[in-house]
Amino acid sequence: MIKALLLAWLYIYTIPKPMLVWEATRYDYTLEIGWNQVEWSKAHKTCALRIKERYKTYRVCSVDTWKCVECYHNDYWPKEYTNKVIDLSSYAFKQLWIPLKRWVAKVKVYWPI
Repeated sequence: MIKALLLAWLYIYTIPKPMLVWEATRYDYTLEIGWNQVEWSKAHKTCALRIKERYKTYRVCSVDTWKCVECYHNDYWPKEYTNKVIDLSSYAFKQLWIPLKRWVAKVKVYWPI
């Protein structure tokens, strides 16, 4: 009983707090390596945030499905006029169990891990 309470307390108080609840969109891009074009975003968990600090890993959790994914912040996007804060690669979007026919999902973004 005490062990269960201790684990519950650790779970509640050691989880990093989210920044806010935002709408995430999905995106795909092609990376050109020499003569080859690689569909990089279809096989890697990457994201683009409107935060200047790049090359960190963020935890993104879906509000609808309660699934989380850790994505690597490699790009500064989307632009301010879109009113979006984060773009997820289609592979990261799929890890949240959100159907790919949906382009927008409500997510919580946690500070860098």
